[in-house]
Amino acid sequence: MNRRGFTLIELLISVILFGLIATFMYGAIDQMRHAQRFYEKKQRALMENEKTRSLLYDDLIHAKKVTITGNHPYYNVVAIDETQHALYGGDLVNVIWLVLKESNRLIRLESVNPLALPIDPSLLYGIHVNEIVQGCKTFRVYESEKGYLAGIFSSGMSIMVEAPK
Repeated sequence: MNRRGFTLIELLISVILFGLIATFMYGAIDQMRHAQRFYEKKQRALMENEKTRSLLYDDLIHAKKVTITGNHPYYNVVAIDETQHALYGGDLVNVIWLVLKESNRLIRLESVNPLALPIDPSLLYGIHVNEIVQGCKTFRVYESEKGYLAGIFSSGMSIMVEAPK
């Protein structure tokens, strides 16, 4: 007798082996997907941190005058007068970084007109507002003879920025 096919036992063994391999591969692929989601989330957070750090650094390094104000009942303020770093156009813009204490949001205001808090309602049209960080626990800028040191701390990020004068 000349047999050219597989026996039933050989087929059962190959199906069982295929099932075991598929089970292990499913677990490995699921773990890889979980790791990919984790690292994508971390990468987005790092990109947001770098964007915020770069924005604050550019505002400070291109500023003609920086005024640091604290202990206001509703916000902490860093006013940057006549910086050359503009997000919305203009040669010299005025920028205010502030933390709204009731919502803990770090906000950046930009205008070609001089800014002072509280903001005059007639100037609202020319002010651009960016929400930088939600849940900002601490925002401080310190001035020394050499430059500025700024710190932004929230639940998801901590950023330190050092900028020369």
